[in-house]
Amino acid sequence: MAKHPVPHQKTCRSRSKTRHSAFQKITRKKLTDVAKTVKCANCGLAKRPHYTCENCGMYRGRQVIKFKMPGEKKDVQKIKV
Repeated sequence: MAKHPVPHQKTCRSRSKTRHSAFQKITRKKLTDVAKTVKCANCGLAKRPHYTCENCGMYRGRQVIKFKMPGEKKDVQKIKV
């Protein structure tokens, strides 16, 4: 049976926390680079690509979500296409 390497000393708290914080920093940077926004073709506000615009409810040139007008009961209504 092969012997596995064993640490000679316990890893101190500051070293493990430093390693953890460095990993978090790199991961956070990767996530912010991934989250892109594009301009909505209808209203011009920033939106996530391949998602419905939260401002006007348009997706790929079609009205997908109908927002509440004054006097209506429901807040948001999905439109079947």
